[in-house]
Amino acid sequence: MTEHLNLNTTELQAGDLVHTHGMRVRLQPDPVIIDDREFGGSLVYAWRGTVENLTEVLAEGFVPPSFLQTERWDEDLHRWVIDKRDQWTIQGNHLARWAVERGN
Repeated sequence: MTEHLNLNTTELQAGDLVHTHGMRVRLQPDPVIIDDREFGGSLVYAWRGTVENLTEVLAEGFVPPSFLQTERWDEDLHRWVIDKRDQWTIQGNHLARWAVERGN
């Protein structure tokens, strides 16, 4: 059964489906956590995710395709190549809230 939740960034989990900018982003395991508390900030989470409705997002034109790409260095070609075309990062602290589907 799918739950529809409103969660802050600290409550997100791998496998959650986060809705943002018309995208449905499936969170991958192991977010990057940046500790900014020493300077008066908070913990900041950066979750890599895969856009599950990529065709729809590209057709809408709201998110530029280049924003969804990652690159890697190809040793054989001796140049940067596009690695993925469906990536998005969900980032924020305990104040950022997200519409989330969980359990599907």
